[in-house]
Amino acid sequence: MIHLKVLILEDSPDEADYLENFLRKQGCSDIRITTNLKDAVTAYDAELPDICLIDIYLANKPDGILFAETINEHREQRRPFIFLTSAGDSTTFRLAKFTSPYNYLLKPYNPLELEYAIELALSKFKQEAAAPPAQAVAPVSDTLFIKKGTCSKGLPLTISSTLRWTGNTVRWFVLPRNSLSSSLSRTCRRNCLPYSSAGYIAIISSMSKR
Repeated sequence: MIHLKVLILEDSPDEADYLENFLRKQGCSDIRITTNLKDAVTAYDAELPDICLIDIYLANKPDGILFAETINEHREQRRPFIFLTSAGDSTTFRLAKFTSPYNYLLKPYNPLELEYAIELALSKFKQEAAAPPAQAVAPVSDTLFIKKGTCSKGLPLTISSTLRWTGNTVRWFVLPRNSLSSSLSRTCRRNCLPYSSAGYIAIISSMSKR
């Protein structure tokens, strides 16, 4: 870690001191500590760190997640980040998961856990950078249509949604075609509209009068 440039977003002085002392013991000297979202974004843009250690809740607000989203928006200048949090609830974890962190540690963690988490994050990022670029995918319409009698309705291509239509409440899901079992696929062919160009199928799971 001697040549690492590390950005820390942590509003607890004790936690920030712990991280800084740990990193210096590992030989890292280029360390920037920030305590709020605005300063973290400014430091990231100015210094482009090698890795970020992010506390999720700052002053009881999930600004750490907002900072992670900002990092992801950089694309070509995106760097790995690790969440460090004392929030062990599933809601926080799911919110954090959407930002694709390179690791997620619950406080209190020990120095070895932190060391391994940083090492794994850097290794994963290096592998991603060395991977060939993904092939471009042709754009796909974000609407599909279902028909009932002489009526048709365009549905947004979302994972799950509900709408009122022709006096019924319609519930549907959009799933990858290869995730369906053979029996479910047969049911879909009987009751649902395949969306073959995207490889998806709209599954109308319920229709009830209201």
